[in-house]
Amino acid sequence: MGHERESVGGLGMTMGRYPGAAPETAKRACVEAVKLPERIKAIA
Repeated sequence: MGHERESVGGLGMTMGRYPGAAPETAKRACVEAVKLPERIKAIA
């Protein structure tokens, strides 16, 4: 995932590798790819 220039703060090292904000579709794909353990799903 990229970084927006305004939110970089102390992330100078990663700006060279991941410049620019990630598209909304990429962010959604990352969140939806997370698989919670069954025990956690039962609580939520």
